[in-house]
Amino acid sequence: MKEVLNEFINFENENKVFEYKIDDIYFWYLIRRRISDNILISKKLISTSDYTTGNNIVEKALYFSKYLLNAFFNLFKKVPHVDEIIINHPRKIIVDGKYIDIYTYYLENDLREKGINFITLDVPLNWHKHLLKKEKHIRYMENFSIIKKIIFNKLNAKKIKQNEILQKLSKQLIAKFGDDGNLISVVNLEIQKFKADYKYFKHFLKKANPKKISIVISEVYPGIIAAAKELGIETVEIQHAVITKEHLAYEYPNQKNIPYFPDKIRLFGEYWYDTVDLPLEKKDIVLTENKFLTSKRNKKVSKKNNQILFITQGWVTKKMLIYIQKFIKKTSKYHIVVKLHPSEYEVWQKIYPELVELKENFGIEVVDNFNKSIYDWLIESKYVVGVSSTCLYEALFFDCEVHLLNLPSVEIMSDLIDKKLAKLANNAQELAENIKTKSKGKIDLNYIYFQGGKNNENR
Repeated sequence: MKEVLNEFINFENENKVFEYKIDDIYFWYLIRRRISDNILISKKLISTSDYTTGNNIVEKALYFSKYLLNAFFNLFKKVPHVDEIIINHPRKIIVDGKYIDIYTYYLENDLREKGINFITLDVPLNWHKHLLKKEKHIRYMENFSIIKKIIFNKLNAKKIKQNEILQKLSKQLIAKFGDDGNLISVVNLEIQKFKADYKYFKHFLKKANPKKISIVISEVYPGIIAAAKELGIETVEIQHAVITKEHLAYEYPNQKNIPYFPDKIRLFGEYWYDTVDLPLEKKDIVLTENKFLTSKRNKKVSKKNNQILFITQGWVTKKMLIYIQKFIKKTSKYHIVVKLHPSEYEVWQKIYPELVELKENFGIEVVDNFNKSIYDWLIESKYVVGVSSTCLYEALFFDCEVHLLNLPSVEIMSDLIDKKLAKLANNAQELAENIKTKSKGKIDLNYIYFQGGKNNENR
């Protein structure tokens, strides 16, 4: 996987792809992750995306109807003048009986304390389910630009297919990787999404007139960022996951001027800036304490020394289950908990029959809801096993012993292995042996997770 991604970046540099435009839009930034993922899928280095929502036609129709209904109500909601806009994460967790977004909850509190007027655009889970309680500062994200995305995607398909730049890039990608990552279709879809979002949110931002927009997962909203930049509104990414050289939303070697990339980024610690080639200068980095993690770490809970927490990720879950099946047959002394990725909650019993069997026959615990957060599981579990999830870094913060499975995308965690903060297992037998011996590595957690001191947001 790492070699393919390096080759992909070389391809970008050789062909100067970030300079290409279609309809005056720098399209490569919009498609970069999708194309690289599709190429990795074609080479069987990863499986399909982890956004595993239901495929039932009735369910999809219901979800789409909910989306349109919320978009309709938004038409009649006045857009207030605000100092700042927050775009949150679709996944929330339950804390003290209510859902919160851990990446923006404390930011909202800070803004309130400073008397800064703001609204939060709430992104629904899987684009149909809002989890936050309705409050004055909450506004739903849905809008009717989705109709334009669908219509213009169909109308412009032929024009995009005939584009000479894309035909050239397609041939070059196929020659280099044996696959073009479904280039034409992805470009068409992403350009139409960009156009619709840009037009809607430029109008919205003119009315709201904020000074700043803070965004979780900014790569999803290039149209919003483009509109904000044109209007002179500062955009700030809020870190929500692992940032490494293999994460192409952030790795831009020799590139410091990427269209539609945020003006600044709020990082959990300096480690993340040192690990990756962000297209930003260090002056544009804001070190921000992850107050939610700190609050959880301060809870006094005894570790369950026989509990192993497996953390799944959609594109490797099937392969992880093979490890788990063989591991369970080798030992019965541990309590096994399989914490599913939230996007798998609704469908795991349909797509993972082997996990259903493990639950029924071996009594493993399967976590498929938000009733208890991943962090509460980390607090109480002594051992944590995964591949490349952000939670594996967070597990270190909670004094867990981290174990990695040698599956696609584990390269992302190479730094943990090199520093002896995690052990790599090539099979179930190695995993069992690794768990018997404690890792010896040490690291300054404040380097990974900034824990107070001078914040550089205003520098």
